[in-house]
Amino acid sequence: MIEAKDIMDRLKDIRLKDTSQWFNIYVVDMLNLIDKKNADYTGQSEDFLKNFRGGGMKGIVARLNDKFMRVVHLLKNKEAAVTSESFRDTCLDASNYFALLCYAYETGMSLEGDLWTE
Repeated sequence: MIEAKDIMDRLKDIRLKDTSQWFNIYVVDMLNLIDKKNADYTGQSEDFLKNFRGGGMKGIVARLNDKFMRVVHLLKNKEAAVTSESFRDTCLDASNYFALLCYAYETGMSLEGDLWTE
């Protein structure tokens, strides 16, 4: 796994015009973050959608809405009450939720989920 410090060191060396390299590092950040969060939320299950199966795709959309509202607030106010999650962290979370939503859609996850049907 690539360490966050190594990524941040590389980011300092990237010029904004080098978007390809920036995106590559961003995607690595996404993968590292989703691995860590998957371990926290699903007990290291290989099923990345395990914690969303109860609420279906609506659950993922709800999390996306939370992230979107946080981005709007941060763009307007330029500061956060929760300082342990940076603007970049919020964007990475949202990117992962969009990827999970796409995967859920393409693999036929229900809109409502199965929380109330079992």
